[in-house]
Amino acid sequence: MNTKVKLVVAISGALGVVWLTALQLQAHQTARLIEANTRALEALAQTRQMAAPSAPVLLPTTVRRQSGEDLAELRALLRQELQRLPQARAERHEVQAEALGPFKPNDQEPFVRAQQTVERAIAAGVWTDQDRMELNSALPGLSGEQVQSVATRLVTKMNDDTLKVTTAGPPFF
Repeated sequence: MNTKVKLVVAISGALGVVWLTALQLQAHQTARLIEANTRALEALAQTRQMAAPSAPVLLPTTVRRQSGEDLAELRALLRQELQRLPQARAERHEVQAEALGPFKPNDQEPFVRAQQTVERAIAAGVWTDQDRMELNSALPGLSGEQVQSVATRLVTKMNDDTLKVTTAGPPFF
């Protein structure tokens, strides 16, 4: 296997490890946050129970027995909500699309910025953390073809050793 292929495989592997690690870290942090909030709710429930012992304190995990009528009402409400779900999703999608605004592939500013970042690094012969951050800030505004164009130019120079990578972590993302 030649050096270029080895480098591309190594970069791909490193990116996969970074993404997997980030996802695992997020899951761990979420679990710790849920545990902390549960403990806080239980402490609050105990405090309220001491203040007014006759008033029942219901935690989200508490299950009350319901009468048949209550269950029928609950089932009817769930059916209504489930019927409304496709409409609610469509409305949410429309709101998100409006908030994001239309993608403008004709807007060349992010593409020009990305190209300038890569060309400046190639001229200097060094790819730095600052270059990585500048390129990443331009990526959301690029079309797939534009990303491929910029990445091809950058990776080609990295692979033929005309561009030295000096980033603290992976060269991308």
